[in-house]
Amino acid sequence: MTRFFNNKRLLTLLLSLIVLVVLVSFSIKEREVITWPEKVLIDTFSSIQKFVYRPVGHISGFIDEIQHIRALYDENAQLKANLKEYAMLSTRLQELEQRNAQLEKMLQLKPPNISQRWAANVTGRSPDKWNSSILIDVGEKDGIRKSMAVISPDGGLVGRVTEVGYANSKVLLITDTNRMGISAVVQETRAVGIVSGSSNDPGAVEIGLIDREAQLKSGQKVVTSGLSDIFPAGILIGEITEYQMEDSGLTQKAKIKPAANMNRLEEVFVVQRVDAANGGK
Repeated sequence: MTRFFNNKRLLTLLLSLIVLVVLVSFSIKEREVITWPEKVLIDTFSSIQKFVYRPVGHISGFIDEIQHIRALYDENAQLKANLKEYAMLSTRLQELEQRNAQLEKMLQLKPPNISQRWAANVTGRSPDKWNSSILIDVGEKDGIRKSMAVISPDGGLVGRVTEVGYANSKVLLITDTNRMGISAVVQETRAVGIVSGSSNDPGAVEIGLIDREAQLKSGQKVVTSGLSDIFPAGILIGEITEYQMEDSGLTQKAKIKPAANMNRLEEVFVVQRVDAANGGK
């Protein structure tokens, strides 16, 4: 602020001297002969102007440069804001595109032996029971009942409904090791077994009690058998990745890679069996 006032004084002084010289010039034009004091005044002004004009010019240029830098700073800040907004919009667009692709896949899904289905969003999952259960946003008001099967958008088995609230439900996952047991069949061999969560490999799924004579191979598909009252027949559970004889030596067991991505469940279908829709007939 002090510099500003100093600059203002210099400009005022310069303007005053200019006015004085102009007056003197007019006086000289009117008289062909100027007096000695007037000569001294003109010489003095010329000397002062030489030392004052340049600093004032530098100051003026410096002020212009400051204003230019400020304008560049404001422009840069605006560009950064626009770039941040663009990044947010781009991320949002990608999320909407993925969501749209997921919904299209859900609409195209036509699982076998199913009379009705309800689309649901996964709303909760306990970190300490990650492989045990999830919460979904459909319930009694939507027509959901206990023991209905739950599948992923691409048709892989996820689990079954165990608790039903008015607007939400709890789903027991196929990776649960304590309460899940699914009657299943190896599609290529028609060998029957029981699917459950692996006790040795959390998050994995295995099928046990398979006939020891069954010709198991990696890549064979495992589907629901339809022998239970819960799961419709033909729902894909996953593919065999490895197999071996059980400790008893009487049956075989195999590890399964689930068809549903159990770690990235966002949307699911609750489904109703055909015979359940007909009153269990």
